Amino acid sequence: MLQQYRTISFPSRPADLIVRDFTGDDLPDFITAVSAEREIWLFEATGSLDNPFTIQKLPVPIEPEYLAGGDINGDGFVDICALSYLDERLVVLMGDPDHHFTRTIEIPVPYYDLTRNLTYGRNQPLACADTDQDSRHEIYILHEDDQGWPAIYQYAIQSVTAGPPVTTSRKLHLQGTAPREIQAMAFNDINQDGIPELQIFTISNASLVVYDRISATEYQESIRFSLENTMFGNTVSGFTLSDATGDGFPDIVVVPFDGTIRLFSYQDGRLRHGTIGDLGEFAKHEDVLIADLDQDEKMDLLVVSHSKSGMAPYQQISVVCGEKPGEFKEAVTFPANRLSTFFPLRLGAIDFDQDGLQDIFFLDIAAREAILFLNRSDASTAIPDWRFW
Repeated sequence: MLQQYRTISFPSRPADLIVRDFTGDDLPDFITAVSAEREIWLFEATGSLDNPFTIQKLPVPIEPEYLAGGDINGDGFVDICALSYLDERLVVLMGDPDHHFTRTIEIPVPYYDLTRNLTYGRNQPLACADTDQDSRHEIYILHEDDQGWPAIYQYAIQSVTAGPPVTTSRKLHLQGTAPREIQAMAFNDINQDGIPELQIFTISNASLVVYDRISATEYQESIRFSLENTMFGNTVSGFTLSDATGDGFPDIVVVPFDGTIRLFSYQDGRLRHGTIGDLGEFAKHEDVLIADLDQDEKMDLLVVSHSKSGMAPYQQISVVCGEKPGEFKEAVTFPANRLSTFFPLRLGAIDFDQDGLQDIFFLDIAAREAILFLNRSDASTAIPDWRFW
């Protein structure tokens, strides 16, 4: 059972949501951008139920649209990357021992129009990854190349000591079939060889494409999974990269426009693809969360969506309970008592009250609020109770 606990209001619409330990206390934190205020809000977990977060408002000289986190300079502290295509700048807030993020580095980036992509689902044009294993994360940004085609550029900060920072920018060359419309990208060590591979989700001829790193700027297509199996085509809508099978390695879960839940996991020396559920075609699926909600050692899936049926579309959430590692029960969908405006919805998991159960952080961008849910499930609960919502 999930119990609504607290609502946090924002002065304007938030953008993006990142969950990780930004303050080095081994407790996961949240960041989201409050673009119109030119701020990034850092929710630092306290482990206290009475006051689960302290909120640190970090000023930035841009209206941030997308966020990412990584150790850019290799000093052991997580840095925050904020991208604004509108302001044509990337701002890096450098982590420090006090976790105040007061030092910033600005890097110019070209304007890139993602308006068309936003209608298809979640976009992810910014990522951080240490692909060369030098303990410093590079920054990867999607924008047009000299010919006007979407391309991924690697930005690296070579020096952050005295004087202006030294940065470099290099285009990644994707050998094989280069996708012309990129919706999202990520770097994860899917094949468990210690080197992150590049994963790309495409819009036209909707596919998941995995690239192996050949050199700093050369990537070779290793495998492609098409999602085009419906009469009217398909697009990637919601997705996540996390451990869905309980083997300790990242998997990929995609919920495209047709409502099928696709699981991509590395087994027996290759990436395998299977359908583990079906949510139907009458919703636009925004985000996917993987967590062991009832502590039965089986991963569960949550999918938050916009219903597309009826006169008044509403938000809904679907629960797919784990049955055994890599296998899941039939999806159960619960309508919410909240009207849908088709703005993005995001999910995050964190143990607010330190009781060993993953609680839920729900970001409703149109409503300008975050809703915190306490997890009161246990292993004897067959399906979490969402009727309160």
